[in-house]
Amino acid sequence: MRIHSLTMTGIGPYAGREHIDFDAVGASGRFLLTGPTGSGKTTIIDAIVFALYGDVADSADSSKERIRSTLVGPHTESVIELVFSTGAGVYRVRRTPLRAGQAARPGHHHPERHRQALAPSRGRR
Repeated sequence: MRIHSLTMTGIGPYAGREHIDFDAVGASGRFLLTGPTGSGKTTIIDAIVFALYGDVADSADSSKERIRSTLVGPHTESVIELVFSTGAGVYRVRRTPLRAGQAARPGHHHPERHRQALAPSRGRR
């Protein structure tokens, strides 16, 4: 599997829309995720893991509720979109963690933890 891009809106310390083009930053074959404490390095990893698996990294010691930014208003939707490829093709996954207090879907006893969509990617990675 190869990750091509990550777009986050209202995730962790990122209140706005942030886009990382891994094809561009990894053009040399390697890149380093670095920065001061609290700058969002773990959030990037959490966003990738959440997009792929619906959970955060190290979920035994952490809560996936941390994925949603505390810097956005209650009516702002948080979104993670990841584009990746495998031998079977290029895919785009979009997950939206539920906002605090968001109601369960009718007919369900427990609220959904997040909404997701996976589709073959069309066009540019």
